[in-house]
Amino acid sequence: MAVSLDSPLISHTLSSRLNPPRSVGVAGAVVTALARTVFKVALVYLAYLTISEFGGWVKEGGDTDPSDDRSDSTGIFGVVGRTSYLRLKVWSRSFLSLLSTPFKSVIPEVNHYWRLSWGVLAKYRDRYRYLNRDRGTPLSIQGDDWGVATLQSKQSIGGDGGRYVKYTFGLPQGKTLPVGMAQQVKVCCLDGGDNVVKGNFYPSSPRHTKGHFEIVGTKGTPEDGGVWGKEKADLDRTMWEEIDVGDEVAIKPGKSTLEYRGEALPVTDIVYICNGLGVIPMIGQLTEVLNSPSSSVSTCTVVWVNERSSEFYGPAYKELEDEFYKHNRKLDVSCCLERDVYGGSLGENEEVEKSTPEYGEGTMAVVAGPDYFVKKVNLYLQQRGYPANCICALG
Repeated sequence: MAVSLDSPLISHTLSSRLNPPRSVGVAGAVVTALARTVFKVALVYLAYLTISEFGGWVKEGGDTDPSDDRSDSTGIFGVVGRTSYLRLKVWSRSFLSLLSTPFKSVIPEVNHYWRLSWGVLAKYRDRYRYLNRDRGTPLSIQGDDWGVATLQSKQSIGGDGGRYVKYTFGLPQGKTLPVGMAQQVKVCCLDGGDNVVKGNFYPSSPRHTKGHFEIVGTKGTPEDGGVWGKEKADLDRTMWEEIDVGDEVAIKPGKSTLEYRGEALPVTDIVYICNGLGVIPMIGQLTEVLNSPSSSVSTCTVVWVNERSSEFYGPAYKELEDEFYKHNRKLDVSCCLERDVYGGSLGENEEVEKSTPEYGEGTMAVVAGPDYFVKKVNLYLQQRGYPANCICALG
């Protein structure tokens, strides 16, 4: 099943896109809801006056006895005052409940249109910031040398049973990571037994961020070793369990495999298909491609495939949702559940089939995730008619 970002996420079990807006529009829906509310409130108020005039004592949780020892000791005024308060309390709750009920079906639609409107403003704000950003100075790392970064913070950010962790590393003032678009940073450190552990990460912060950078990893469980490889899982475990704030790690630019070898130029459409943390380099590319006024790309499609809904972890989903509301005419995003990412056939997943556009001249496909996922998607896309030289694999 799939979830598209043209409606607010309720759960990953939603299956399709938001239905087209009703012909009455948002204004008509709001007016209708107000009219219903006024009518209901009038009926409740009439019932309240009737009870006040004829109905004796109203008490939350049962009948009220004027001789109740818990009533105020000032005589009948105290009793009436107390029961009036309880009656008002019950009435107020009923009023608020009635007031909110007719809007329950309208609020998601109003919120959707509000976020689309705000997204237009945010798009131009981000584009201005992108064009006027201070790129800083890349950290100088020559040849086989390594640079140094200091751990500033590490934070468990949930997702898939709480196994994802965000790390923030400090750089010298004004310095940025010396990496290109969708290029990894290699991290190396010593574990508790003085063994060298190292691995590659895609930065989750914009690559021109000055003075620090962020990466997202796992906690290095045996399951992670089966997905990302033992070497990477050992590094994840060491960073989570043994590296403390203030400790230093060695860094250097990692591999870069974002290379389009197709013959059709310029690239006009990009299809991103990812699994797990493979979504991170996708987000980095999206923000640059969509905000660059010189980009030739007219549409972007993101298909995020996982076995469990918990793997669509919050921060990445939120960023994708924000990008959709800024660029809803150019960006399409689907979150698809696949029963067996390792052994299943994507061609048998109806939602992946519907979410992946057909190949057209000028289309580039970018795939990210574990090696077995990248190989599977590569084969799937070629079966769908994508030329092999138009598919770019990010490891």
